[in-house]
Amino acid sequence: MSEHPIPPGTRVLVRYTLLAPEERAPNLPADTRAVPYVVRTKGILLAAAHPGEQVLVRTPTGREVAGELVLPDPADEHGFGRAHPALVHVIDEIGKLRWRGETR
Repeated sequence: MSEHPIPPGTRVLVRYTLLAPEERAPNLPADTRAVPYVVRTKGILLAAAHPGEQVLVRTPTGREVAGELVLPDPADEHGFGRAHPALVHVIDEIGKLRWRGETR
């Protein structure tokens, strides 16, 4: 554990268990139903803490969420991949129509 706690106001990643295995829907596949449903979310740390501690964060939507502090200053590493060439063409055409003020 780091000697210095992460200060309040830092953007962090937290995780918490939303559903224990016995609380999960019975129609799920057995291997899915056998593990907890764990949520990871990002928010602003409300009080100084170390990774692994239980904390409270405020999410961008204003919710306060309690969970285990995982990581300070998490990167946004998601992406949607490359756009399909046909989609690029369609988006370009829509932009041209909007620029001219046409709608359909």
